[in-house]
Amino acid sequence: MSPETLEKLKQRMSKFPNFTYNAMNKAGDLHTNTNGCKPNAVTWGVFPGREVVQPTIVELASFDAWKDEAFALWEQWSRCYPQHSKPRELLNELGQTWYLVNMVNNDYHEKDGIFEFFKEDVLAAQQEQQAEADAKAVEQEIATKLQEVTISTAATSLVSPKVDAVAIAEVVKA
Repeated sequence: MSPETLEKLKQRMSKFPNFTYNAMNKAGDLHTNTNGCKPNAVTWGVFPGREVVQPTIVELASFDAWKDEAFALWEQWSRCYPQHSKPRELLNELGQTWYLVNMVNNDYHEKDGIFEFFKEDVLAAQQEQQAEADAKAVEQEIATKLQEVTISTAATSLVSPKVDAVAIAEVVKA
């Protein structure tokens, strides 16, 4: 997670008192809202009719080990690209500046809690995508109309500049 996004996460945490988080960068800079001495029990890998496949706890010592593994994998990933290539430089930069983050909703009865936490971000991303799609559609429509105008003016061999200006004005107005 980028440092900027981490700051937003920390600000939003105050609205979700049942959530805990740990965030640590490669250098070990820790941000958390937990009591570092107490483990936080979580489970995952739960399937109907079966026992829990992988119970675990989140504690700072475990998280620190996960951090080392995660950033080592990130570094290995970057080496898949040639030295001085943009992908490798990007991955190296992110590995040096971004944070590994875990979040836990400690109210397991609240089935949509984690989704509520990210709802604002999802809606904002959807609105941004829709605005981009709308802008591209308008650009495409203008390009198509300009092409139509170009074709129609080319079909009439000698069209006055005044007619061309009127045709272009029609496209822009539309």
